[in-house]
Amino acid sequence: TVVNINARSLQNKAYALESLLLECSPHIVTITETWLHPLILDSEIVPPNYIILRKDRTTRGGGVAILLKRGIPYKHMPDVKDVESLWCKASFDHYSVVVGVVYRPPNSDHKCLYNLYDCMQQHIKNQRIIMAGDFNIPEVNWDSLQLGTVTSDAILDILFAFNLSLV
Repeated sequence: TVVNINARSLQNKAYALESLLLECSPHIVTITETWLHPLILDSEIVPPNYIILRKDRTTRGGGVAILLKRGIPYKHMPDVKDVESLWCKASFDHYSVVVGVVYRPPNSDHKCLYNLYDCMQQHIKNQRIIMAGDFNIPEVNWDSLQLGTVTSDAILDILFAFNLSLV
């Protein structure tokens, strides 16, 4: 089971996160807008039966994280230049899956999506992929998938190139 959350301050929602983890017991949780910083300890936000991979910002806002149930083998994957994202490869009994979480702030340059595309081509082509996040691209028509702006074209290029589905 995979859950995606846009937290807008994970520290302020640690109790709600713990309740969700106890009730649903997901294998993987991807989180955007964690608003964490290095002075906040993992143990302040995540119960002991989960591990957290974090990419905090040095400035206010943003931040991404991946939670994995303790015991799931994983390895970090390379960072994407100029993209607020975090990637790992999680291994299960008979398969592995690349898990990525991406936060694209509103009004960001579309070039970050092309950097994401290039990095995915280089490091995770032909693998099982779960990519979650907040891309802040309201101009995409998800019903028709019609091309429009450069930014919407970029995210659709990623979806089509890697055979991803929007759920």
